[in-house]
Amino acid sequence: MKAQLSGISETALITLAAHARDFEREDSVLKDDISADIARQLGLDCEAYVPSVTSYFGVVARASMFEDYVRAFAAHHANPLVISIGSGLDSLFNRVDDGRMRWVNLDLPEVIEQRKRFYPAHERVRDVARSLLDPAWPDDIDWEGYDVAIIAEGVLMFFSPDEVAKFVRIAAEGIDAFDLAIDMISPKLVGQEGHHGAVKRTSAGFRWGSSDGSDVVDMCPALQRLDCVNYTKRFCDILPMPHRLASPFYRLALPPVNNRMGIYRKS
Repeated sequence: MKAQLSGISETALITLAAHARDFEREDSVLKDDISADIARQLGLDCEAYVPSVTSYFGVVARASMFEDYVRAFAAHHANPLVISIGSGLDSLFNRVDDGRMRWVNLDLPEVIEQRKRFYPAHERVRDVARSLLDPAWPDDIDWEGYDVAIIAEGVLMFFSPDEVAKFVRIAAEGIDAFDLAIDMISPKLVGQEGHHGAVKRTSAGFRWGSSDGSDVVDMCPALQRLDCVNYTKRFCDILPMPHRLASPFYRLALPPVNNRMGIYRKS
Protein backbone atom coordinates (compact mmCIF):
# COMPACT_ATOMS: atom_id res chain seq x y z
CA MET A 1 0.00 0.00 0.00
CA LYS A 2 1.34 3.43 -0.93
CA ALA A 3 0.09 6.97 -0.39
CA GLN A 4 -0.66 8.62 -3.72
CA LEU A 5 0.48 12.11 -2.76
CA SER A 6 2.52 14.61 -4.74
CA GLY A 7 3.64 18.23 -4.63
CA ILE A 8 2.90 20.05 -1.37
CA SER A 9 0.67 17.15 -0.29
CA GLU A 10 3.69 14.82 -0.21
CA THR A 11 5.16 16.87 2.63
CA ALA A 12 2.53 15.20 4.84
CA LEU A 13 4.77 12.12 4.69
CA ILE A 14 7.59 14.07 6.37
CA THR A 15 5.40 14.69 9.39
CA LEU A 16 4.17 11.10 9.35
CA ALA A 17 7.72 9.73 9.18
CA ALA A 18 8.99 11.90 12.04
CA HIS A 19 6.07 10.91 14.28
CA ALA A 20 6.57 7.24 13.44
CA ARG A 21 10.30 7.42 14.23
CA ASP A 22 9.51 9.17 17.49
CA PHE A 23 7.08 6.42 18.50
CA GLU A 24 9.79 3.78 18.18
CA ARG A 25 11.92 5.53 20.81
CA GLU A 26 11.65 4.50 24.47
CA ASP A 27 11.46 8.18 25.39
CA SER A 28 8.87 9.03 22.73
CA VAL A 29 7.63 12.62 22.97
CA LEU A 30 4.39 12.33 21.02
CA LYS A 31 3.57 8.65 21.61
CA ASP A 32 1.83 8.71 18.25
CA ASP A 33 1.00 5.05 17.68
CA ILE A 34 -1.48 5.96 14.93
CA SER A 35 1.18 7.56 12.73
CA ALA A 36 3.52 4.64 13.37
CA ASP A 37 0.82 2.21 12.24
CA ILE A 38 0.01 4.25 9.11
CA ALA A 39 3.71 4.44 8.22
CA ARG A 40 4.00 0.67 8.55
CA GLN A 41 0.96 0.11 6.34
CA LEU A 42 2.43 2.43 3.71
CA GLY A 43 5.85 0.82 3.92
CA LEU A 44 7.27 4.30 4.45
CA ASP A 45 11.04 4.69 4.66
CA CYS A 46 10.93 6.99 7.67
CA GLU A 47 14.67 7.60 7.92
CA ALA A 48 14.74 8.69 4.29
CA TYR A 49 12.01 11.26 4.86
CA VAL A 50 13.60 12.69 8.03
CA PRO A 51 17.32 11.90 7.64
CA SER A 52 18.84 14.54 9.93
CA VAL A 53 18.68 15.28 13.64
CA THR A 54 17.42 18.80 13.06
CA SER A 55 14.62 17.82 10.67
CA TYR A 56 13.48 14.85 12.79
CA PHE A 57 13.46 16.52 16.20
CA GLY A 58 12.34 19.78 14.61
CA VAL A 59 9.12 18.18 13.39
CA VAL A 60 8.56 16.50 16.76
CA ALA A 61 9.18 19.76 18.66
CA ARG A 62 6.74 21.56 16.38
CA ALA A 63 4.08 18.90 16.86
CA SER A 64 4.40 18.99 20.65
CA MET A 65 3.98 22.77 20.61
CA PHE A 66 0.81 22.50 18.53
CA GLU A 67 -0.44 19.87 20.98
CA ASP A 68 0.13 22.33 23.83
CA TYR A 69 -1.56 25.14 21.91
CA VAL A 70 -4.71 23.13 21.15
CA ARG A 71 -4.97 21.72 24.68
CA ALA A 72 -4.66 25.21 26.17
CA PHE A 73 -7.25 26.63 23.76
CA ALA A 74 -9.73 23.85 24.56
CA ALA A 75 -9.15 24.24 28.31
CA HIS A 76 -9.98 27.95 28.17
CA HIS A 77 -13.06 27.78 25.93
CA ALA A 78 -16.46 26.31 26.61
CA ASN A 79 -17.28 25.13 23.10
CA PRO A 80 -14.03 24.59 21.16
CA LEU A 81 -13.87 23.92 17.43
CA VAL A 82 -10.45 23.38 15.88
CA ILE A 83 -9.99 23.76 12.12
CA SER A 84 -6.79 22.02 11.01
CA ILE A 85 -5.60 23.49 7.72
CA GLY A 86 -3.61 21.11 5.51
CA SER A 87 -4.08 18.34 8.04
CA GLY A 88 -2.48 15.66 5.86
CA LEU A 89 -2.41 12.30 7.62
CA ASP A 90 -1.80 13.86 11.02
CA SER A 91 -3.34 12.39 14.18
CA LEU A 92 -3.46 15.59 16.24
CA PHE A 93 -7.15 15.28 17.12
CA ASN A 94 -6.58 11.78 18.49
CA ARG A 95 -3.64 12.97 20.59
CA VAL A 96 -5.37 15.97 22.17
CA ASP A 97 -9.07 15.00 22.23
CA ASP A 98 -10.63 15.98 25.56
CA GLY A 99 -13.92 14.26 24.86
CA ARG A 100 -15.80 17.43 23.96
CA MET A 101 -13.89 19.44 21.31
CA ARG A 102 -15.04 19.40 17.72
CA TRP A 103 -12.60 19.17 14.86
CA VAL A 104 -12.37 19.85 11.13
CA ASN A 105 -9.62 18.49 8.88
CA LEU A 106 -9.29 20.62 5.74
CA ASP A 107 -7.11 19.44 2.88
CA LEU A 108 -7.14 18.70 -0.83
CA PRO A 109 -9.57 16.00 -2.02
CA GLU A 110 -6.77 13.50 -2.74
CA VAL A 111 -5.41 13.92 0.79
CA ILE A 112 -8.83 13.59 2.43
CA GLU A 113 -9.34 10.43 0.39
CA GLN A 114 -6.10 9.05 1.88
CA ARG A 115 -7.15 10.07 5.41
CA LYS A 116 -10.36 8.11 5.11
CA ARG A 117 -8.32 4.93 4.50
CA PHE A 118 -6.81 5.18 7.96
CA TYR A 119 -9.18 7.18 10.18
CA PRO A 120 -12.67 5.86 10.93
CA ALA A 121 -15.57 8.28 11.04
CA HIS A 122 -15.95 10.16 14.31
CA GLU A 123 -19.04 12.02 15.52
CA ARG A 124 -17.02 15.13 16.46
CA VAL A 125 -14.73 15.21 13.42
CA ARG A 126 -15.45 16.41 9.88
CA ASP A 127 -13.26 16.21 6.81
CA VAL A 128 -13.53 19.07 4.31
CA ALA A 129 -12.03 18.36 0.89
CA ARG A 130 -11.02 21.82 -0.31
CA SER A 131 -7.90 23.85 -0.93
CA LEU A 132 -7.04 26.42 1.72
CA LEU A 133 -7.14 28.93 -1.17
CA ASP A 134 -10.74 28.08 -2.04
CA PRO A 135 -12.86 31.05 -0.86
CA ALA A 136 -15.75 28.69 -0.12
CA TRP A 137 -14.11 26.60 2.60
CA PRO A 138 -15.49 28.60 5.56
CA ASP A 139 -18.99 28.03 4.15
CA ASP A 140 -18.47 24.27 4.47
CA ILE A 141 -17.88 24.51 8.22
CA ASP A 142 -20.59 24.92 10.85
CA TRP A 143 -18.61 27.38 13.00
CA GLU A 144 -21.39 29.56 14.38
CA GLY A 145 -21.77 29.19 18.14
CA TYR A 146 -18.31 27.71 18.60
CA ASP A 147 -15.04 29.03 19.95
CA VAL A 148 -12.88 28.63 16.85
CA ALA A 149 -9.16 27.96 16.61
CA ILE A 150 -7.56 27.65 13.17
CA ILE A 151 -4.20 25.89 13.03
CA ALA A 152 -1.78 25.39 10.15
CA GLU A 153 1.18 23.17 11.03
CA GLY A 154 3.89 22.61 8.43
CA VAL A 155 1.82 24.09 5.60
CA LEU A 156 2.09 27.78 4.79
CA MET A 157 5.83 27.87 4.11
CA PHE A 158 5.08 26.02 0.86
CA PHE A 159 2.83 28.83 -0.42
CA SER A 160 3.76 32.21 -1.86
CA PRO A 161 3.29 35.41 0.19
CA ASP A 162 0.29 36.31 -1.98
CA GLU A 163 -1.26 32.89 -1.35
CA VAL A 164 -0.67 33.15 2.41
CA ALA A 165 -2.35 36.56 2.33
CA LYS A 166 -5.28 35.11 0.39
CA PHE A 167 -5.69 32.30 2.94
CA VAL A 168 -5.78 34.57 5.99
CA ARG A 169 -8.20 36.95 4.26
CA ILE A 170 -10.51 34.07 3.34
CA ALA A 171 -10.54 33.03 6.99
CA ALA A 172 -11.10 36.57 8.26
CA GLU A 173 -13.89 37.30 5.77
CA GLY A 174 -15.60 33.94 6.25
CA ILE A 175 -15.50 33.43 10.04
CA ASP A 176 -16.61 36.07 12.53
CA ALA A 177 -14.04 35.41 15.27
CA PHE A 178 -11.20 32.98 15.78
CA ASP A 179 -7.73 32.39 17.13
CA LEU A 180 -5.05 31.39 14.63
CA ALA A 181 -1.78 29.50 15.11
CA ILE A 182 0.49 29.06 12.11
CA ASP A 183 3.86 27.45 11.59
CA MET A 184 6.42 29.75 9.94
CA ILE A 185 9.95 29.31 8.67
CA SER A 186 12.65 31.96 8.76
CA PRO A 187 12.87 34.15 5.63
CA LYS A 188 16.49 32.99 5.44
CA LEU A 189 15.23 29.54 4.38
CA VAL A 190 13.00 30.65 1.51
CA GLY A 191 14.24 28.98 -1.66
CA GLN A 192 16.63 26.75 0.31
CA GLU A 193 14.61 23.51 0.17
CA GLY A 194 17.48 21.79 -1.65
CA HIS A 195 19.48 21.97 1.58
CA HIS A 196 16.66 20.48 3.68
CA GLY A 197 17.12 16.74 3.96
CA ALA A 198 13.38 16.05 4.17
CA VAL A 199 11.76 18.61 1.84
CA LYS A 200 14.22 18.03 -1.00
CA ARG A 201 12.71 14.54 -1.42
CA THR A 202 9.50 16.22 -2.57
CA SER A 203 8.67 18.68 -5.34
CA ALA A 204 7.57 21.30 -2.80
CA GLY A 205 9.62 24.44 -2.14
CA PHE A 206 10.01 26.95 0.67
CA ARG A 207 8.21 30.04 -0.64
CA TRP A 208 7.28 32.13 2.40
CA GLY A 209 8.83 32.87 5.76
CA SER A 210 8.46 35.45 8.49
CA SER A 211 10.85 36.82 11.09
CA ASP A 212 8.31 37.68 13.76
CA GLY A 213 4.88 37.18 12.16
CA SER A 214 4.08 40.88 11.96
CA ASP A 215 3.75 40.71 8.18
CA VAL A 216 0.68 38.50 8.59
CA VAL A 217 -1.12 41.45 10.16
CA ASP A 218 0.00 43.56 7.20
CA MET A 219 -1.61 40.95 4.96
CA CYS A 220 -4.83 41.01 6.97
CA PRO A 221 -5.34 43.98 9.32
CA ALA A 222 -8.36 42.26 10.87
CA LEU A 223 -5.87 40.04 12.73
CA GLN A 224 -4.19 40.97 15.99
CA ARG A 225 -0.76 39.43 16.58
CA LEU A 226 -0.64 37.88 20.05
CA ASP A 227 2.72 36.12 20.09
CA CYS A 228 5.53 34.57 18.08
CA VAL A 229 7.25 31.61 19.72
CA ASN A 230 10.49 30.14 18.40
CA TYR A 231 10.73 26.34 18.57
CA THR A 232 14.40 26.23 19.63
CA LYS A 233 13.82 25.81 23.38
CA ARG A 234 11.38 22.94 22.84
CA PHE A 235 13.74 21.40 20.28
CA CYS A 236 16.59 21.42 22.81
CA ASP A 237 14.39 20.21 25.66
CA ILE A 238 13.37 17.03 23.83
CA LEU A 239 16.82 16.08 22.52
CA PRO A 240 18.01 12.74 23.92
CA MET A 241 21.60 11.91 24.70
CA PRO A 242 24.09 12.22 23.09
CA HIS A 243 22.43 14.93 20.93
CA ARG A 244 21.62 16.93 24.07
CA LEU A 245 25.30 17.65 24.49
CA ALA A 246 25.00 19.95 21.47
CA SER A 247 22.15 21.95 23.06
CA PRO A 248 24.35 25.00 23.88
CA PHE A 249 25.29 25.21 20.21
CA TYR A 250 21.70 24.77 19.03
CA ARG A 251 20.40 27.44 21.45
CA LEU A 252 22.79 29.93 19.89
CA ALA A 253 22.66 28.86 16.26
CA LEU A 254 19.02 27.87 15.65
CA PRO A 255 16.84 30.85 16.68
CA PRO A 256 17.56 32.93 13.54
CA VAL A 257 16.72 30.04 11.20
CA ASN A 258 14.42 27.80 13.24
CA ASN A 259 10.66 27.55 12.75
CA ARG A 260 8.36 29.61 14.90
CA MET A 261 4.64 29.69 15.76
CA GLY A 262 2.74 32.86 15.01
CA ILE A 263 -0.39 33.33 17.15
CA TYR A 264 -3.17 35.71 16.16
CA ARG A 265 -6.76 36.64 16.96
CA LYS A 266 -9.68 38.01 15.04
CA SER A 267 -12.25 39.41 17.45
